[in-house]
Amino acid sequence: MLLEGKVAIVSGIGGGLSRSIAFGLAEHGAKVVLTGIDDAVGEEIAKEMTAAGHDSRYLHADVTDVDQCGSAALRVHEELGRIDTLVNVAYLYRPRAATLDADLDDWRDMMEVIFYGSVNMSRAVAPYMREQGEGRIVMINTTGTLLVRENSGGYATAKGALATLTRVLAKELGRFGIRVNAIHPSYIYSDNLKEDFARRARERGVDPQVLHDEAAAETALGYLPEPDEISGSVVFLASDLSRPVTGQHFAVCAGRSA
Repeated sequence: MLLEGKVAIVSGIGGGLSRSIAFGLAEHGAKVVLTGIDDAVGEEIAKEMTAAGHDSRYLHADVTDVDQCGSAALRVHEELGRIDTLVNVAYLYRPRAATLDADLDDWRDMMEVIFYGSVNMSRAVAPYMREQGEGRIVMINTTGTLLVRENSGGYATAKGALATLTRVLAKELGRFGIRVNAIHPSYIYSDNLKEDFARRARERGVDPQVLHDEAAAETALGYLPEPDEISGSVVFLASDLSRPVTGQHFAVCAGRSA
């Protein structure tokens, strides 16, 4: 129970990784508040967590809306008395396109959610963390900032800005006991990835296992991690096991970036 008595916010809640992160934090004793814009999904996950014996609730909050972020943080602090961890998960992925051909409104939309959304939520919770003398902010990034691929410039650039934000906030907030770090997953063997493999397999006329094996072969460990495995790194960064760690970027990718 690494997080007994702690309060954590998981912003941008949805399926897959964000759900696993929420459960991972709760399984180690944290009270978990889910925020997002898909109320049906958020409320369903909160109900699942409550049914499993965890202290969880859902609040509607659009990360692109400064006031909604501030209201959510205020409510969490008023109801639970503290905010120990923020996990910035919210993301947006627009269609792949070469930079010279891309619709720049797509780039702006991704930057608004991925980068400014993380800025908004971090600014909303930081005063409460500063007041209590400690806190943890964890950014969910991607190895796409390390292994850049063609036609993903908008997404990779927004995540690159998020990587810089991680280091900036670590420098600025460290004096208040606030640690800011990031994890950079790659392939996550979730339902979304399985669906993507199935679609691409149909286009190529091969079995989806072929695409799975090709992706796994790019990693040092030879397999694709599942969401629950990725969430363990977030729990580590939210706990006192990572007390001397800040401003760091963890490639949680089965060694693909190696």
